[in-house]
Amino acid sequence: MPIDPEKVQRFLAARREVQHVRRVGAGAWSTAFSFECESRRRVIRFGRHVEDFRKDERAAELYAPRLPVPHVLEMGEAFEGYAYAISEWAEGGAIDQLSEPELRRALPSLLDTLDAIRAVPPPAERGFGWWSSRGRALHDTWPQALLSLVEDAENPRLAGWRAFLHSNAQASRIFDRAAGLLADRVTACPDGVRHAIHSDLLAGNVLSVDGTVSAVIDWGNSLVGDFLYDAAWLVFWSPWHPGLDPGVVLSETRRRGAETGADLANFAERLLACQLHTALDSMAYNAFRRDETHLAATIRRLLPLLDSAGTG
Repeated sequence: MPIDPEKVQRFLAARREVQHVRRVGAGAWSTAFSFECESRRRVIRFGRHVEDFRKDERAAELYAPRLPVPHVLEMGEAFEGYAYAISEWAEGGAIDQLSEPELRRALPSLLDTLDAIRAVPPPAERGFGWWSSRGRALHDTWPQALLSLVEDAENPRLAGWRAFLHSNAQASRIFDRAAGLLADRVTACPDGVRHAIHSDLLAGNVLSVDGTVSAVIDWGNSLVGDFLYDAAWLVFWSPWHPGLDPGVVLSETRRRGAETGADLANFAERLLACQLHTALDSMAYNAFRRDETHLAATIRRLLPLLDSAGTG
């Protein structure tokens, strides 16, 4: 349900003198408004899951200034069950809204950002997969983390996705094909590769100014695991973003990794495993939302991967 801007205005005005409150973005889990207070521009976000904001806070503590992650200045309870977080304002436009020439110009900086994410310490001392703001990751191995979407109990945040997906025979069949292929390919994933993964670098979560990344926001979906995941994620969604050249992403990921001594063993198999997980996760999310249009689009993108792997 959309958040009433007047409620946001009243919520802020009750705590401080503010001006120029306006909505600047909305995603699946939060809605953002900008405002001015004491001649400084800020962002306030409202969402149902305060842990997402806590992960943003933790990411800024760990990674700024090596990465342009805005600091969370305040968070708490808002109204109607919403949590809120106030953050520093970051200049820039979303890279996924850039024109093809502009995105091509920004691609080297985006790849630099992937290098920086790979270079920072993982946000959890041990474990793989989704991590909490307390620094705990959920799974003992990276293959377990990748397969958890299929094998573990349903995430309460996406409650009902399995039932909806099973009501669509074609989608359910393709999901099972992809899950089977993923189970086969995770055997190529290394045990000891543990890096921070953003895992949601589009959808307005990376900003740029004049071709340079200026902010990396929204770490709620962040994982711990194989650093190739973010590159694979960008490649999977590249058909929707002309200028996000998959050949450049992959060749540069390999070259930069080799230069820094990164583990690149089983490169193709690991990339495929990460892309399959990206697709399965998208199918689960769109089934949760009952969004048949985007579910079908994900399937169309997934099918060539399955066909090239020879699954039946």
